[in-house]
Amino acid sequence: MMIACAAIIFDEEGRLLLVRNHFGFWAGVGGWVEKGERPEDAVLREVLEELGVEAEVVQVFHPYLEWQAFNADDERGFLLFLYRVRLLSHDFSLQPSEVVEARWTAPDEWG
Repeated sequence: MMIACAAIIFDEEGRLLLVRNHFGFWAGVGGWVEKGERPEDAVLREVLEELGVEAEVVQVFHPYLEWQAFNADDERGFLLFLYRVRLLSHDFSLQPSEVVEARWTAPDEWG
């Protein structure tokens, strides 16, 4: 089983931060948890790797378990840990090796 983590990041106006990877997929900041790494540490590492800024976990959500991932070529599933994260600086700079674009999105844009 693989373990992933994702950050839910809001600004003061209630907008959600989404990033786009090299495949064109929009999502929250996140990635795979490395062997021996706690998911809480992994999500903060991912924020630093993708946005170039430090952050802190402010809320932990119930993990999501998927036993057979859509389009998976094997029977492995994954466990996703979700965290609300506060950026310690809004002067982030995208790390081009990780993400290609970021966008703050308001709730009325989510539908």
